[in-house]
Amino acid sequence: MYENVFTFSKNPNLYDLIEWKPLTLQMRQGRAALVASMILLLLGYRARKSLSLFNWILLLVLGIAMLKTSRMIVWWAPIAALEAVRLLQANLDDLEVNPEHVESYFQKKTFLIGACLILISGIVISIYSVSFSRTQGLLESPEVIQVEREGLSTRTPVQLTRFLLGQENRQPRRILHPMEWGDFFIWTFDRSQPVFTYSHVHLIPETVWNDYLTIMREENQWKARIDHYNFDVIILDKHRRKSLIQELQKLPDWKQIYEDRLSIVFEKMDTH
Repeated sequence: MYENVFTFSKNPNLYDLIEWKPLTLQMRQGRAALVASMILLLLGYRARKSLSLFNWILLLVLGIAMLKTSRMIVWWAPIAALEAVRLLQANLDDLEVNPEHVESYFQKKTFLIGACLILISGIVISIYSVSFSRTQGLLESPEVIQVEREGLSTRTPVQLTRFLLGQENRQPRRILHPMEWGDFFIWTFDRSQPVFTYSHVHLIPETVWNDYLTIMREENQWKARIDHYNFDVIILDKHRRKSLIQELQKLPDWKQIYEDRLSIVFEKMDTH
């Protein structure tokens, strides 16, 4: 386990993902980190006596790691937010706590017990409500649009998955699809449909990952790679793969069978 922890970041598949690339100002999260850093410096300058040496060492170490690998921003950001709140409180006199209004020990204990009960109840409800069959039922119901609005990102291929689940005589097929959607397919199909790629790219054989990129980027021999895997269905993101969609529409052995606002599906025609 320790060996995997130390060698994980050296997996060559990871470097094709934006989260493993260095943080730059061309990235939205890079610009956000720059603004947050400026706010921290301003607050720190105005409240120098309240600086937390420990937090600033953490910010420095995690900041260097963030510049090297942008995914480290998820570790840097909470420390930045915590220190910003501390410094803001030090800057505003009206946020000082009046000792006469400090809650009694009994009140604190009551609030702590109540918070623990709420937390435990939430965990129990969450575990009890997890059900793959229930998820499929929601996707197949007319309420799918409401489910999409309330619980899922607008980039989640809900309607596409509903179409795939609703196909007659549905059986496992060889499908090519966007890597980002692989996890959602695993969750909704509950192992009944194998996926080609998913977000744990370090577990994908390097040759398979490179072939996936070759097809999606329309690099040399991309058509040969499609034939090599003998895909039955190709699913593409309409917003990110416009050129590849146009190329597939020209191929005589592939026909379009579905389209929505996010996705388009091609099926291999039976030539026999």
